[in-house]
Amino acid sequence: MTKKKPSYYELLQQRRRKLFIGREKERDAFHRNFGSDIPGSLIFAIHGQAGIGKSFLMDRYRTMAHDNDVLTALTNEAEATPIAEQSILKAMARLAKQLSNADAPLKSFNERYTKYRECMRQAESDPNAPRGAFDLLGRTAAQVMLGGVRMTPVGQAAEGFLKGVGVDSKTVVEQAGAWTRYLARKFKNKDEVILVKNPVETLTPLFVAGVNTLADKCPVVLCFDTWEWTGKHLDDWLRGLLEKSGLSIGVWLVIAGRSFLGNEWEPFHPLMNSFELKEFTEKEMRDYIFGQGITDDEARIADILAFSGGIPVLVSTLSSAKGGSAAEAADGLVDQYLKWVDDERKRSVALNCAAARRLDKDVVAKVMGKDNALELFEWLREMPFVQSRPGYWEYHPKVRKLMLQFARSRSLKDFRVLHGKLHVYYKDLLAERETEHPYRDELWRRYRLEALYHGLMAEQAEAERDGLEAFLLALKKYYPLLEWMVITWKQAAEEQASVNTVIQWANILEKAWTDINSNSWKELLAFCKALRNREDLCNAAESEVHFLTGLAYTEMQQYERALEDYKRAIELNPEYAAA
Repeated sequence: MTKKKPSYYELLQQRRRKLFIGREKERDAFHRNFGSDIPGSLIFAIHGQAGIGKSFLMDRYRTMAHDNDVLTALTNEAEATPIAEQSILKAMARLAKQLSNADAPLKSFNERYTKYRECMRQAESDPNAPRGAFDLLGRTAAQVMLGGVRMTPVGQAAEGFLKGVGVDSKTVVEQAGAWTRYLARKFKNKDEVILVKNPVETLTPLFVAGVNTLADKCPVVLCFDTWEWTGKHLDDWLRGLLEKSGLSIGVWLVIAGRSFLGNEWEPFHPLMNSFELKEFTEKEMRDYIFGQGITDDEARIADILAFSGGIPVLVSTLSSAKGGSAAEAADGLVDQYLKWVDDERKRSVALNCAAARRLDKDVVAKVMGKDNALELFEWLREMPFVQSRPGYWEYHPKVRKLMLQFARSRSLKDFRVLHGKLHVYYKDLLAERETEHPYRDELWRRYRLEALYHGLMAEQAEAERDGLEAFLLALKKYYPLLEWMVITWKQAAEEQASVNTVIQWANILEKAWTDINSNSWKELLAFCKALRNREDLCNAAESEVHFLTGLAYTEMQQYERALEDYKRAIELNPEYAAA
């Protein structure tokens, strides 16, 4: 069979990998593993600041593995979710998919994971699925009922509220088992019930068995990038693979993040090689710059050395620009880079598309107009500061931060207009995905977060109100969305030009989410009060505020005050009239 030829983009990536400067110690340590039946190091832990080259070194490890006929697969923040179970499942699925693409399928795992996703899609779209699976308020109310206040006036009021949303007293008392009973009714096959109820416990042994089978033939390198994002949920699971699941020594791990692995990894130090990546030396920077073809322009080379500070991603960004003159004055790294880009359209797309958290040709068309959008997108994704993710691209966070700061300083008005365009774009996509149960639609949730982010960046009061309403409704409709909403709001707050209500509400929401998770009901009342002081929330959202307030007072045993809020919650939302 004729080997498939690479695309232009794939060939460009291959050529870039060959231009790898420095990190000799780290490369030599990894290279020593090849040809050894029992390597000295089975775990390679890489840490260092953003932009220092962790992902690039990991990519180099993967190239070295490929050159030695060793299988590799990678997972990163693209698989991170607010729920540990889903983060673990998505990480396993992506690793398995890459191994399958390399003609090394994990057949049993892939078949069962496909069945799991099929069952979950059925459950998430089923209006008869128990609300407790997605309803944080309902689940909390159930705990209140079980806590002995059910026969008090406040307990009866809370129970009445729940009846209004379709949860009768029997369901409240038995809510802990509602999901299990639903699965037994929904899926007649006992194995499917166990799979949906305990997916990590069911699928992990299949994943390990599949990887071990591959490792019997040749080593397998599993790479975990951006550990600062994924480690929170994957750390215990991954160490469990090493301690309890019988993972073969033919499976090597590469873990990269901003911080040193925690003390929990100390038992594995005899099998581990740890590296902290530092800035490039001047010689390494010059070697990279020469490799980019910049050999006889000492003024430009001096500027790259000065502006980059030895951070590899900044060295590569500045070296990638073609044209311009080092003699032109520049206000910071971004201005210097843009002066070296010889095409006005490319300068504009590089700067303006940094506003987008997720990048594709449609986003480029929205930002720059449809003319030449595909050409500009193809150019942009070839830049060293643009990273490929499953289904989209994104700017390297360090470069994106610098781009945003520069764009904002140049024209705050244009900066807000740009985010306003993207806000409208995602609002339109939201409208197209609207269904009876939109909160359970993964694509709708993604659009909701992007619309929130860009609306807040445009400092639109409408977006702030919509975001607060979505947060309150997610408490009942799909609580896993809440953490991502807090993260999104915090990111928008960190990127504001000055102190404003976006920053204030980011702090309020972060504190509220912490209070909800820790059952700190007295502290949560400050959140409820801040919401009640607003006059722009819809009735459904305001109703949730009063119900949340009622739960807080109930937990504090202030039953009369709780009763007032439960009654007000019922009054505000017509859907609860039956209660």
